[in-house]
Amino acid sequence: HMSETPLEQLPNLGRISARQLGEVGIKTETELRAVGAPAAFARLRQQFGRGINFNYLYALAGALKGIAWEQMPE
Repeated sequence: HMSETPLEQLPNLGRISARQLGEVGIKTETELRAVGAPAAFARLRQQFGRGINFNYLYALAGALKGIAWEQMPE
């Protein structure tokens, strides 16, 4: 099977993001894709509260598209 890209190696994400995602049950790129950025964001927001802002949603969406969130169209 294809080797997984570690979450912290996706665009926009890092060790902290990967750890936070792991704490809400998302441990691989495949799991993140299966859940989707909006649902992953909702889980993070529920778990970590207001420390998770909407930039995080753009970051997750960008990670799945393979682009940095600053480059995402409005």
